[in-house]
Amino acid sequence: MRNISYLVVAVSSLVITGCATDAFTPTVETRQSIVSYDIQNIDYLIAADQIVATHRSVMSSARIERNFAPDPLPAQPGRITMSNPLHNSPVAGMAQFGGAQFLLPSCDGSQLVITSDDTSFGRYGETTRYTSCVGV
Repeated sequence: MRNISYLVVAVSSLVITGCATDAFTPTVETRQSIVSYDIQNIDYLIAADQIVATHRSVMSSARIERNFAPDPLPAQPGRITMSNPLHNSPVAGMAQFGGAQFLLPSCDGSQLVITSDDTSFGRYGETTRYTSCVGV
């Protein structure tokens, strides 16, 4: 009888160990990256319309903001920056303690800002958000 109880303990520990795989572990992965392209010798309106059309056809949703061009035009184009809107607030401390990170992109000086989501892998728990900043 003692051998059977050892066998039951051994088999149940193997089953529990087998269930504790990566497939059953709730995981949240955040990856942030910035890619800049210097596109030249193309009209801004043609490029902007093509970028908008691509976002509309490929993404699940898109929010498009068309802004006025800065006057005078800057010597160098603006750069996308990542900032924490909750910086130095009690909420930021609680979020950081919980492992969350609130960095939002900012497109200062851009004539076209597109924020879009790709939820095609949503059934696997993945949603990707893109922010595109287009300037002259």
